[in-house]
Amino acid sequence: MRKENSENIQDTFLSQIKAVLPSNVSLATELSDTLGISMDSAYRRVRGETPISLEESYILSEKYNVSLGGLTKEAIGMVSFGYTPITADIEGMERYFQRLLDNLRIISKIPGASIKYCSQDIPIFHNVRAGMLTKFKVFYWMRSIMGVGELMTQKLDEDVVPLHIIELCEKVYKEYCKVDCQELWSYSTINSTLRQVQYYWESGLFATPEVGFSIINDIRSLVKGIEDLAVRGYKDEQDKPGKYDLYISEIELTTNAATVDLIERKAVFLGHHTFNMLETTHEGYANQTDQWFKNMVGKATLISQMGEKSRFQFFQDAYRKIDALESQMSES
Repeated sequence: MRKENSENIQDTFLSQIKAVLPSNVSLATELSDTLGISMDSAYRRVRGETPISLEESYILSEKYNVSLGGLTKEAIGMVSFGYTPITADIEGMERYFQRLLDNLRIISKIPGASIKYCSQDIPIFHNVRAGMLTKFKVFYWMRSIMGVGELMTQKLDEDVVPLHIIELCEKVYKEYCKVDCQELWSYSTINSTLRQVQYYWESGLFATPEVGFSIINDIRSLVKGIEDLAVRGYKDEQDKPGKYDLYISEIELTTNAATVDLIERKAVFLGHHTFNMLETTHEGYANQTDQWFKNMVGKATLISQMGEKSRFQFFQDAYRKIDALESQMSES
């Protein structure tokens, strides 16, 4: 009985990995390449003739974002989460964006996969489109949230954020544009970013006033870009993946959370420590979270390719808030 259970667990584990691979990619080839084993050894693991070691399980779970905790029998009220530990250094920020990029690449390779995002704050994908706003958000996270020591005595300027991290950010946004998305915003979604800028301005943490005003201009451009996405209903070209549905909730949103439909399974990413995410593929929890999102969307207003009046009112409110902060900064 013990052997049968272990075989079932290995089969389930490999099935979850296969579910995130493109249809033209062999599971055995992936195991061979990832674990550095022969094709014969890989096939023995696929057939269940050779057990996958604990070390191999860890390597595979890290690469393909498959939770080992989700392989055990689901206990009522018990959910296993994974996350990316972030150390208080620039390398920790780099690892975070690399993990985010790896996850998006897995999602974008699955035909029909999609992301549903509940946005208490502006989703990170939009914040990393490039420009001074991206540098501000990365600097803010590293200095004010992570407490990176070498940045504690620095002010934000054009060059303080390493170029390789900015390049990672740009790759994240490009990969995000390949995935169908539903985003749920509220009238408060933009507020936290504006408060962060205001705090840095009032604390003298911009190297020059021009840096602060450049960020304001980038926020305005970001909002205009999202408005354009909502008008079109897609991110790139209409006949390609990247459909974009924006919903506006009158109910206050109090969490950042994403459910990802991977066709054969679902994953959930919960906001954690400001910008990090807790991750799980727990079937019951993922299904309940997906249903919660559907319930929230059911009470919201779709403003992508429709709801012209509601769309105009929402974005005008955002522009007014940006203008108000810019005026306040000009007067101080």
